[in-house]
Amino acid sequence: MEIRQNFKLFVYNRWGQLVHSQKGEYIPWDGKQIGVDLPVATYYYIFYYSSDKEDIEKGSVTILR
Repeated sequence: MEIRQNFKLFVYNRWGQLVHSQKGEYIPWDGKQIGVDLPVATYYYIFYYSSDKEDIEKGSVTILR
């Protein structure tokens, strides 16, 4: 997958609360929020490839420790 400079990534918990976001510069997410490990759970992401809201990918990621 090619990472473009104008991407946006949002990660939410099961209650729909934003736990991570980034845009423009790709930095791998370490499963933390404000430096604190998030609980073992499934989280949901929305990845916008460009500013065009139609270029998106949605999915889930599970944190296991």
